[in-house]
Amino acid sequence: MNQADQSVLNEPTFEPVSDLEDDKKLSAMSTPDTPTKFLIAEKVMLISYFAFIALFAANFQQFYNPTAASHWLFYILEIAPALAFLPWLLFARRRRPVIGLCFVLLIYFSLSVINIARPVAFPLTIWLELLAQFCLFCSGMMFCRWMPSTPPQ
Repeated sequence: MNQADQSVLNEPTFEPVSDLEDDKKLSAMSTPDTPTKFLIAEKVMLISYFAFIALFAANFQQFYNPTAASHWLFYILEIAPALAFLPWLLFARRRRPVIGLCFVLLIYFSLSVINIARPVAFPLTIWLELLAQFCLFCSGMMFCRWMPSTPPQ
């Protein structure tokens, strides 16, 4: 036997594993309270989502002239990307819309950081909006991490 034949014999062989076996391995590795963590992350995510929407509306009233005719048009254009994910958050329980919301949330986070530098009457609402965004981002990522293969009803 030559050297090339010997190296072929020593190589490990890999067997294809089905997705079902991967799910069994993942469920065996997860802790028993994973569905509880998932439900808690979902509740925190929804609470912080609605808190973010409310605080965004309050901060929008501070920065823009509410008597202008285009006030509502600007508000709708700015809040539409966040509201686009609402049906999936409430009814679908899927990973991808939550991940997409987290990416969109980065834009709102940068806007809030810029707004902190502005002179405003109530800077506390901006800090609360940042806190709501942070909670929404973290709970959304934990929601995706702890989501079981079949979500609890």
